[in-house]
Amino acid sequence: MEYIIGLIEQQKYSGNYDRAIFLSESALKQDPNNIELLYISALLYADIGFYTSSISFYERILEIDGNHKDALFDLAAVLFRVGEWKKAIIVSDKLIQIDPHYKRISMHTANALCLMGRWEDAMERYKIDISNKTEDVSAWSDMVVSMNYVDMGREERFKY
Repeated sequence: MEYIIGLIEQQKYSGNYDRAIFLSESALKQDPNNIELLYISALLYADIGFYTSSISFYERILEIDGNHKDALFDLAAVLFRVGEWKKAIIVSDKLIQIDPHYKRISMHTANALCLMGRWEDAMERYKIDISNKTEDVSAWSDMVVSMNYVDMGREERFKY
């Protein structure tokens, strides 16, 4: 199976998406529960904009392994991309419970919450991200912008 996955990736990176899809579908017929194959297929379909199929693959992975961090992270990203923000937040929250600093999920979720106008919730997520990476200017910068939309006193603002 490792060989087939390598071929799928090779075809994908070469821009031969039809061939990559064919290989993916053929391999999944042989081994429909192979998490690695499901994951590479989910990435493939997301890359070509077939988000519904990509979401289905991620959901299948999570049926097999509900704590698959990469699948949770990428599923949240695809859900945000298609405008399913509430579902994306639920998926992100699950990943935050498992590992709050995984690929900066807290910051990504905070940015999405800002787009939704949920500034207080975003602030809490920025604080999670900052708690691990206090030297990272981007999280601080995003949080400071969000503070403009949150009801807080001047002293609390200056504290940050």
